[in-house]
Amino acid sequence: MSLKTVQDGLALEGQTCMGCSACYNICPTGAMKMGLNEQGFSVCSIDRSVCISCGKCAGICPQINPAFDNDHTPHCYAVRSNDPIIGEGPFGGVLSLLCGKVISQGGFLCGPMFDPNLNVKFKLTTDASELKRIKDTRYTPNDLGNIHKEIKEKVESNKLVLFIGNPCQIAGVRNFIGKNNNLITIDLLCEGLPSKGIFKQYLNETSEGKKITDIQFHPAAQPRNNIG
Repeated sequence: MSLKTVQDGLALEGQTCMGCSACYNICPTGAMKMGLNEQGFSVCSIDRSVCISCGKCAGICPQINPAFDNDHTPHCYAVRSNDPIIGEGPFGGVLSLLCGKVISQGGFLCGPMFDPNLNVKFKLTTDASELKRIKDTRYTPNDLGNIHKEIKEKVESNKLVLFIGNPCQIAGVRNFIGKNNNLITIDLLCEGLPSKGIFKQYLNETSEGKKITDIQFHPAAQPRNNIG
């Protein structure tokens, strides 16, 4: 069956939009829009007045066309960095090692970062120090924008890109880019990003009218075995 739009495919498969923005980036007419639903989650919508029913959005959607190309018995490794890098985050310092390796080879780091208004947006950078900004946003709802197109331009120019995101975001980026060895992705075990609307409400209630200048999850001084 040839699907004309991503919404037709989602309805047919009984799936919901995960907000990966792949359809937004692939649309040739700008008919795909990203916005918040009633619960404050980022979802796609279609401007039918400019949609040409080409089906590209449905073809690229990882909810409709999932690609699970992992080995059934993948190789697993335990990695631990040397001090003091291991104290920079909760993942054994491996992100710092991979980031430094890619950037030393003329590549790019890509991940979500807070902007001055505490909105989280994906950004390409060659500055290894910005990895800390990515670590500080891993639990927050974010905006991918046109990052798929920017990544594709880099990897097709033979530049390495280390993309750090959630599984649904990586699925969308991989569907958009296709097979390319210049794209390296890092995801995490994920139970779903929180609602952007609820996150903003939480910040407003917590700040009690004061301006929030910084947000950190699991700061380095906090013991790693603490929960809650």
